[in-house]
Amino acid sequence: MACGAVSVSHAYDHNKYWSATFQLVYTAWSIIIFTTPSISRFSLIICQHKVSHLWKSCVKSMEIITAFLGTRDHLIDFCAKLKTRYIQLISFYTICLIICSSMTIPSAMKSFNNPTFTNLAEDVPLILLCLIYQFNFFVFLGQDFFCQIYNHCCDVIIQSVQVRASRGQQSTKASETVQLAKTTKNIFTILNKVADDKSVSELSTNDEFITGILESFSLIEEEVEKCNDLFELRMIVEIFYYFSVCIFNGYFGIQFVVGMVSFRFIFIQIIPIFASGYSIYCVARLSTNLSRKTFQLFNQLAKLGSCDFCLNRNIQHKLQLVTSTFSGKPLLIRTSVFDLDLKFLISILGSVTTYLIIIIQFQKSEPGVTTIPTKV
Repeated sequence: MACGAVSVSHAYDHNKYWSATFQLVYTAWSIIIFTTPSISRFSLIICQHKVSHLWKSCVKSMEIITAFLGTRDHLIDFCAKLKTRYIQLISFYTICLIICSSMTIPSAMKSFNNPTFTNLAEDVPLILLCLIYQFNFFVFLGQDFFCQIYNHCCDVIIQSVQVRASRGQQSTKASETVQLAKTTKNIFTILNKVADDKSVSELSTNDEFITGILESFSLIEEEVEKCNDLFELRMIVEIFYYFSVCIFNGYFGIQFVVGMVSFRFIFIQIIPIFASGYSIYCVARLSTNLSRKTFQLFNQLAKLGSCDFCLNRNIQHKLQLVTSTFSGKPLLIRTSVFDLDLKFLISILGSVTTYLIIIIQFQKSEPGVTTIPTKV
């Protein structure tokens, strides 16, 4: 939307359309679309040490889980896929950035052909704003990256639990067979003793496995909470920014219908919306998958606890407690896109829209003001 700011500045006649109402709306629009991206960008710059700490902590947690479960090969394949994915994403966003910039520069340079103070005062801030907005394509790469790692860790844990559960079912059947033989023939007494010794030797292994699974999940939970704390406020700012830009752009579209329907302007608006929408979709899909996998993990843990593993009583109690606590509330990426109250967002949208409708009605009643220019 900021790409069209320069077009808007050239689309109206100051004497005819620069009414008090329009000036108020234009000023509010300029402040909002300048401050919100700046807050979002500078907040990450200020919290750079937190981002670095989150990165190191996330990688360390992934290495701990990989070492415990022995899935080194899975980690190598995951890193290769992750590298390919981000090369493609960065290339895609870079192409969008080049296209939008190349289509915006000709309009932005018009003020330099006639470098008056008024033209420069109007267009130079908008050009700077346009540059800030262009890098909006890359704002969700951080959330996408961390969500990818969390999903990979959940996949590895679920796969390990499924393998251990299948082994537990097989060992349960074998134990039942041995018990049946024990009641029929005394000759199997020695074999029963060997089987009992084997189950005792596996006792610590099963206890350690479930304890390690719970600790691995706790690591992921801590990392997700850190990610939420770092990105949640930023996501709120981004949502408010997109809502405000859409509403204000609709207002200017009503005021300057003739100047806003050019193919170039529409194309410049569609590309950022498409690219940003795709970024939000990727993060939403990964977060939804994480929620689903977490629920699946605790279902598998519940099945694992029902197997006759002769688990330590403390381990059984801990497994039941954690399963009952989290199975009803799966782990989520609690960013504002998914956890923010929709009623709150809808109320913001409705309030701002109502105010703009009232402003438009006041502007129509102002003398010498029309809503559609006769010449652009």
